[in-house]
Amino acid sequence: LIDGLRDLARGIYPALLTSYGLAAALVSAGVHSGRPVTVQATDVRRCKPEVEIAVYFACLAALDNAAKHAGPTPVSVDLSDTGGALDFTVSDSGAGFDPAQTQIGAGITNMRDRIAAVGGTLAVDSAPSRGTRVHGRVPNPGWR
Repeated sequence: LIDGLRDLARGIYPALLTSYGLAAALVSAGVHSGRPVTVQATDVRRCKPEVEIAVYFACLAALDNAAKHAGPTPVSVDLSDTGGALDFTVSDSGAGFDPAQTQIGAGITNMRDRIAAVGGTLAVDSAPSRGTRVHGRVPNPGWR
């Protein structure tokens, strides 16, 4: 029961995100995802809390989509601080899909809305048998 409650709390708002930032929270999410997830984040500064929350939950949604649709392939999360923006990419080499033939679901719409709410953009690049890449950028994320 206690482990279940901790998992629920981690899903709602992880303490690691507040204390240590995006990279630590995403590494923990990857460990708990049940699939190989690598997180690359070098010298990424802390951002305003609302930016970190939006990027964290967008990455979680992308990881969830990969778990549902990519098959048993590794997933990578890359965070980069470009000086004027926070960029993030979640990619897999799984089944992929044809965006022209696929109706965009609520998951991708929610990711776009979440990132747009903090002034950013989100794009999804995919093709059958070539995997999927979700890339987001939040300009001027309020480094702290």
